[in-house]
Amino acid sequence: MGEAAIVAAMSTAVNTIQSQAAARAQQREQQAAANRQIEAQRMQQERREKEMREQAKREQATARASFGARGVSSTGGSSNALLQGISTQTEQSIADDRKLLDFSIENLRENQRAQQRRNLLQTRNSILNTVVGTAGKAFSGSASTSGSGHADQITW
Repeated sequence: MGEAAIVAAMSTAVNTIQSQAAARAQQREQQAAANRQIEAQRMQQERREKEMREQAKREQATARASFGARGVSSTGGSSNALLQGISTQTEQSIADDRKLLDFSIENLRENQRAQQRRNLLQTRNSILNTVVGTAGKAFSGSASTSGSGHADQITW
């Protein structure tokens, strides 16, 4: 292998290392962005839950006031069932929202894992293409110095 081939191989190795470092930095940034997005979704979910519970309390207070205005007790019978229904419906809505959030987060993470796999394959293919190209140049360079001067000529 000639001096030019050695320099080309070293250059390829340096470029590969730099490419891998850049890919890792990009993956870290993507991970950080995904984490920020997940945190924002969770905070938004917490705000929605708080608002839903406050709305349920207001609805229950309105219902109690209505019962009291009509002289109906809010501690038993159908009035209690109505108040419990408001609470149950709110908690069910919150549970459904949490399931949607969990699905959204899992979908985001799966997309990120798929992107990481694509990046890994692209890096691997780039390395292989570079190595094959460098090896081809090295062999064609050594063939031209020791052969007929036609590196691209195939002999059988």
